[in-house]
Amino acid sequence: MNLIRFSMSLSTRATRTAGGKSPYYSDIKGMALTGYRGDSGQHYKTMVDVGDKCWVILTHRDVESPRFGMITFVGKDHVEWFDADTREQAAEMMRAAQEARDRGQPFLPPSHTRFSEQPGNPNRVPPPE
Repeated sequence: MNLIRFSMSLSTRATRTAGGKSPYYSDIKGMALTGYRGDSGQHYKTMVDVGDKCWVILTHRDVESPRFGMITFVGKDHVEWFDADTREQAAEMMRAAQEARDRGQPFLPPSHTRFSEQPGNPNRVPPPE
């Protein structure tokens, strides 16, 4: 997967809309979805750098400073980030996902939680009860 990366100065970041997002945020989200779907003929991951922080842009949320993991579709036009402990573990998850796609099956890592559900994540979404 290729990478498209945006870098913004801190002064650019100060421009906000009434909803609290930068005016170009929806455009970046749209570019992210285009890249995940491969609508432009190539697949790419979208990242944004602001100062010393970095985010992977997903279709419905953003993941700050991920280390290792994979991105996969979990629904129509909905991708999710799954954490891995090591680069090797992430590579194994990606191999398993490719094998599942080759068989025409969906893939979700069996033993990993979504980043949004992991303890210590300030944006944690508690799992359903």
